[in-house]
Amino acid sequence: MKKLIILFAVAFALAACERFKVEKSYELDKRIFIFPSAKIIENNAHRLEVSVSQTEIGSDAVMRLQLDKLHFYVKNIKTGVEKTIISDRTFVDVDDLTKNSEYLVTVEGFIDNRKSERSKEIFISTYPSPQAKAIITGSNYFETPYNQQKQVSENLEMGINFLMNLNQPQIATYSLTTFKTQTTEKIIEFNLSSSKSYLSLGWSDDNKRIYFLTVENNTSSLVYYDIDKKTLINLPFSTTRKIQQIQISSDNKKMAFKIGTDTFIYNFEDKTEIKLPVSMERFQWIKNQNSLAYTHIVSDVGGNKRYYLLSEVDLDKMESKPIIKREIIPNLGGFKISPDYKKVIFGSNLAGSFDAWHYDIANEKFTMIPNESGVGQFKWLNNDEFVIIGYRGINSYRF
Repeated sequence: MKKLIILFAVAFALAACERFKVEKSYELDKRIFIFPSAKIIENNAHRLEVSVSQTEIGSDAVMRLQLDKLHFYVKNIKTGVEKTIISDRTFVDVDDLTKNSEYLVTVEGFIDNRKSERSKEIFISTYPSPQAKAIITGSNYFETPYNQQKQVSENLEMGINFLMNLNQPQIATYSLTTFKTQTTEKIIEFNLSSSKSYLSLGWSDDNKRIYFLTVENNTSSLVYYDIDKKTLINLPFSTTRKIQQIQISSDNKKMAFKIGTDTFIYNFEDKTEIKLPVSMERFQWIKNQNSLAYTHIVSDVGGNKRYYLLSEVDLDKMESKPIIKREIIPNLGGFKISPDYKKVIFGSNLAGSFDAWHYDIANEKFTMIPNESGVGQFKWLNNDEFVIIGYRGINSYRF
């Protein structure tokens, strides 16, 4: 009888262990996902914060979690030294990092003695950020039609020139002192019976032309409005192909454009066209209009992970080399290189959320720009000053 009791107890214990094993396995099958981000707060300190979710394998259901604690791993890229910061909240403020340095941050979460996988790396920089000078903010920004049509040519002393009402294009100047539209100049008198449509391509770099792509009977052509002569002038280019992007060179002699995944250069003077040997996402004319800077996608060895990089191609030698070697994921604002080719402004989620970044090409130095206006478009005013045109306003910055 005693042996039967012992056997029964052992069997019960084994069953309980097996049950515990199943329940524990079920718990471990739930994956925890951590998404870190960083932002600059007072005195160039950083706030590291996370959002956390959990999902079951084989299920699309996602739920938010409150973790018991978080481990923030902050690694100095130059020295390789990593420090661990433990927090029982979803954020931590860090103000003791080495100045003028760059760091990689990953995070692990803990709940009920379970540990998540390490998060994807985010990148932060402790180089001092420039202070923003507000140009248009708040209600003034949203009252102007400039907020709806961002085909803009900035002249901060006189105001902001912009296109309004693209169905019947007009040039208007928005005063930065009275916050009112001062002048209006019609560009195109439309014939309602005409089948021709106009798509604005923006202003020339010297602010003396506004380019349009015209489409009629499936044929695309180029025209520009001469600000001084107040007239439309046709350019010697037309195609039945579907053009996706167009960038006119600063000397107004050449044009880069995309058709599908291919990029072409068209010369207005000798009317020749060449196809570039590299694949591009976005591009910009640089270096006396003999080179193109461009973002492009590369994959890792397995062909799975994709990176956006910024490079340049010399159009005389047809040779490419990198400008920014670190992965960037550009947002809608793309990138803009300064006139002296020493700096880059671009939008990216390097720090886990879309922000503006400044890159010193010679010193390979990144600086995060406080996101006060919302990242949108970028424009260099000179070699040291630029503006960020966002959904909350327009700010200028100077390094």
